[in-house]
Amino acid sequence: MVGVTYSPLRGDKYVTGEGLTDSEGLFRFTGIAYYEVFVSAEKDGYYKSREEALAYAHVDGQKMSPNDPQVELVLKEIEDPVAMYVRANFEVTLLEMEARVGFDLMLMDWVAPYGGGKSADVFFEMRGHYEGPDDRSALLIMSFPNEGDGVWEFQADQGSGSFLRSPQLAPTEGYIREKSWSSSRIKTVDDEFNEAWSTSGEKRSDANYVLRIRTELDEEGRVEKANYAKIYGDIGFYGYHPDGSYLYFDGLYFNPEVNDRRLEFDMKKNLLDSIPTLERPKLP
Repeated sequence: MVGVTYSPLRGDKYVTGEGLTDSEGLFRFTGIAYYEVFVSAEKDGYYKSREEALAYAHVDGQKMSPNDPQVELVLKEIEDPVAMYVRANFEVTLLEMEARVGFDLMLMDWVAPYGGGKSADVFFEMRGHYEGPDDRSALLIMSFPNEGDGVWEFQADQGSGSFLRSPQLAPTEGYIREKSWSSSRIKTVDDEFNEAWSTSGEKRSDANYVLRIRTELDEEGRVEKANYAKIYGDIGFYGYHPDGSYLYFDGLYFNPEVNDRRLEFDMKKNLLDSIPTLERPKLP
């Protein structure tokens, strides 16, 4: 089933339409949209997919010209979802600067003395300076305690594509031991005393991560035991501040089964109890 939604040139109600693809996998829909068209596709046994398209294209950066968008959607098959510890749209506060602080990915809390976590699955460290809101810089470093641990980055836009952003299985190689993010905001004044701000380090809309943690290697350096987790969205953070800095997660998923590389979350089997409604995951 394919669904189409858009705002018409006149009127304040969205126009919707739906239908089935033909033998070639094509579905055609005709309408006059104001600006954007939202298209989704779903089928039993597959994850829903969505995409946005412009009904008008910019010509020479200014003039608008009617556009006849062609949207391609790929549906990922539902293979073998698994129960996980999952939490979405939440933040934690990193209280100490210039120090590696352990974070438990299953309990989603800092280890002692900063929280109730028991396993330092990953370390976060904040370096930088803070002289005020217009004179600050920060470097957030994520690192791991064990040989074989690491992070693997993949691209999937948070506003489009399959509802299952990640691959079905975690990769067996390609992990790196350290990942860093930087941000800064510096106020300047030119020769005519005009104020300006130089900023850097915004969240990327297509960044996502798979983590391999609690890794044990055999004598030949091969992975003998490991757990796998994934992070939907780029990690957001305020920056360096002597009173602490928040870290924000769009979605954090931890598979507790040792050596289980499955990354498909069963939406009916969240092992993390008693989380607020706003922090319940909406994606597998």
